[in-house]
Amino acid sequence: MRLTLRTILAYLDDVLEPAQARELGEKIAEGKEASALVAKIRDVSRRRRIGAPELSGPGSGPDPNIVSDYLENLLSPNQVMELERLCQTSDTHLAEVAGCHKILTMVLGQPIDVADDIRERMYALGTAKSADQVIETATPSMTEGIGETTAAAFKDGLPDYLKRRSFLQQYGTVLSIMAVAGIWTAIVVTDRTLWERPESQPDKTITQADPDATVPPVPGQQPPAPQPDNAADPVAMPGNGDNSGELAATATPAPATPSPVAPAPVDPTEPIAPPVTPDAPSPDPSVASMALPVGETPAPNMAVVPVVPVVPETLPEQRMNYLSGDEFIIQPHAVDPGWYVSTRELPVEIGDTLVSPVPFRNSYRVGETLTIGLQPGTRVQRLMRRNNSDVALLLEQGQITLTRFNDSQNPVTVRLRVFGQDWFIKLLEPGTRVGVELVPTVPSGPPTDRLSVVIDGGIVVVEGKASVSTAGATVVELGPADGFVHWPAGGSTLVLRMDFSLPAWATVEGPFVTAATKQFGKLFQKEFNLEQTVEESLSPIAKDRRAGLSELAIKTLALIGDWKELVPALKNDHQESRLAAIAGLRHWLALNPGREPELREALSQNFAEDKVNTVVRLLWGFNEEDARSPTESAMLVGGLKDDDIAIRELAFQYISKLTARTFDYLPMAPLVERRAAINRWEEYVKRNNGALISD
Repeated sequence: MRLTLRTILAYLDDVLEPAQARELGEKIAEGKEASALVAKIRDVSRRRRIGAPELSGPGSGPDPNIVSDYLENLLSPNQVMELERLCQTSDTHLAEVAGCHKILTMVLGQPIDVADDIRERMYALGTAKSADQVIETATPSMTEGIGETTAAAFKDGLPDYLKRRSFLQQYGTVLSIMAVAGIWTAIVVTDRTLWERPESQPDKTITQADPDATVPPVPGQQPPAPQPDNAADPVAMPGNGDNSGELAATATPAPATPSPVAPAPVDPTEPIAPPVTPDAPSPDPSVASMALPVGETPAPNMAVVPVVPVVPETLPEQRMNYLSGDEFIIQPHAVDPGWYVSTRELPVEIGDTLVSPVPFRNSYRVGETLTIGLQPGTRVQRLMRRNNSDVALLLEQGQITLTRFNDSQNPVTVRLRVFGQDWFIKLLEPGTRVGVELVPTVPSGPPTDRLSVVIDGGIVVVEGKASVSTAGATVVELGPADGFVHWPAGGSTLVLRMDFSLPAWATVEGPFVTAATKQFGKLFQKEFNLEQTVEESLSPIAKDRRAGLSELAIKTLALIGDWKELVPALKNDHQESRLAAIAGLRHWLALNPGREPELREALSQNFAEDKVNTVVRLLWGFNEEDARSPTESAMLVGGLKDDDIAIRELAFQYISKLTARTFDYLPMAPLVERRAAINRWEEYVKRNNGALISD
C-alpha cells in the first residue's frame, strides 16, 4: 500500500484492514517524513480556533467538491499531488481535509436511525403522481418514471427546515432587537440626569461615623426622611423629592479604579509576592486610612483605601524552537493528563517541560543568540526570564549544554534554577560553550535529622569564557583550564575541582555511542504508539524480554516521575531494569519524604506484608554510620539470603558500596551458588564485631 496523505488518514481513522494497518504502521514508523506528517495531523486536529479555508478571496481553498473527490479517490494524479502539497504547507487545509475524513468515517461507520415518518415522506416525494396525469406518448422521456406531484403535495412532503419561511419568520428576531435598541437609545437620550454633571457639594460629603449622629441640614435642601431600623444604609440610598438625582449622604470618595491590565505570564516555579499597599493620604485627618488584612472588615469609623495590585513587569521572551538531534522528545500534554511524544514544529513556551530520554540527544535554538542541548536522561523546564537574564531554565535532572552563537554581539545570560537556587551563567565571548550537570539526588538514610540529600554535578566551560554568580556570592570567571566547578554542599560558594579532562557529554561530538545502543534506540522509538500516552506505551515495553528495551523503558518512566510503574519493575527479570527502578524510586522518595505512605501502599500490592518495611528501609539507603551498627549490618547481610530478588539486589548494592568488596556474590544466582558467598560475608561481619565497617 502506498504511503499517501489519504492512506495515512485512513490509518489514523482506523478504516483499514488489520493487515493493511499493520503494513502502513511499519512504513510510518520507518519514515521520518511520514511520522512528522502523522504528528502534524494530530496537532492541527486538536488545535483550537484554527479556522476554516475561505470560500473566496485571499486564502481561499479549493472547491469543496475537489476535496470530496479526493477523499473518494476520483481525482487525477496531478490533482492529487497539488492538493496534498497544499495540505502539507497549510495547517488550515490539512485540518479541513482530516476533519472531513473523520466525519465521513463516523457517518459511514455508525448506523443512523431514520424515523418512520421521515422515511415515508421521502418515499412520497418520488412515488406520488397527479390524479389526472395522462400519458401522451409511448416514447419514454428522461423524466418518465420519476413521478410528479402537485405543488401542495410537494410542499407538504418537505421537512420544516426546507420550507420557505415568511418575512416575519425570517427577520422577526432582528426587528425585535432593533426595536429594543431604539427604545433604549431614546431613554438614554431623553434622560437629562445622565448628561448633566452634578455640582460638587463638599459640605454634603461626610465620613461614615456614628450611625446615631445627626447630619446638619444644608441650606436650601429638605432634610432626608427618617428611615426605619431595618432600612438600607442611608449612605447608599438616594434622596427624595426634587433632589432625586443627589445623595443624601455619600461615603468618602475612593480613588479612581485603574484601567484593566492584561495579566502577565506566570512563572510556575516563582513564589507569588504579596500585593503592595500604596501610601495614600487620608481624606479626613480625623479618620485613619489604612489597608485591611485579608478576611477583616472595616471598623465603623475607618475609611478603607483599596489595595491596587501590582502587575509584574513582563519582558519579551525569545522564541525557542527545536533545532536538531534524534527527534525524540517527551512533553506533558497541555489538555490531556499524561505525557506525549513532542511535535518538533511547536515552539517551547513558558512553563513547558522537555524530557530527552536515554539514549537520545536533542538541541533547541533560542532566538539568534543561544543553543540549548539536551543530553540523554535530561529533564528541563522553561521559566520566565528576568531583567538580568535572556532565558531562564529549571534543571531537574540530567545534563545540558549552552552554546552562544559565533555572530552574536552581546553577552548572553542564562538564569538556571537548581534545587531552588538561581545561578546566573553569562557567556562572555562568541562561541562560548558551557556544560551543566545535575545528578539525581539519593537519600542516605531515613527522614531524620541526619538525613543528607546528596547532589552531584556542576558547571564546566568547554570553549570560550563564562562567568557564574548567585545571590550573595561573588562572580567567578571560568575557562576551559579551570576544571569542573561542583555545586556547593550546603551554601552558595562553588567548589573548584581541577578536572583537566573535559566530560565527553559536554563536547560537540558527544560521548561514543555503540552500534548496539543506537540499534536499541531505534527499536525503542518504534515501540511508541503516537495515539497513546507515553505511560501507556511504556508499560508493556518495561516487561519486554529484551533487556535493553526494558531498561530504556524503566529509565524513561523514572524520568517522567511515573513511580507506580517502577514498583512492579523491582521484580523485573533483567538486572539492568531492576537497578534502574531502584534508582528511580530512591530519587522520587528523596525529593519528598512525605511520599512514604503512598510507596508503602504500592509495595503492599507487590510484596508480602512482612517485607514492606524491609523494602522501604532499603530504599531509604544506608551510610557509613549504619554500617558500623551491628543491627543494621545484620539486616543487610540477612537480605542476601532473602528469596525476593529485589531485597537481595538492594542489600548487595549497599554492602558492596560501603565495604568495597563483593566476595563473588551474585543476587540473581540460585541459593546453592550464593551460599558460599553468604558464608564469607557472615565471617567478615563476625571478625568486625558484628559490623560491616570496624571503628
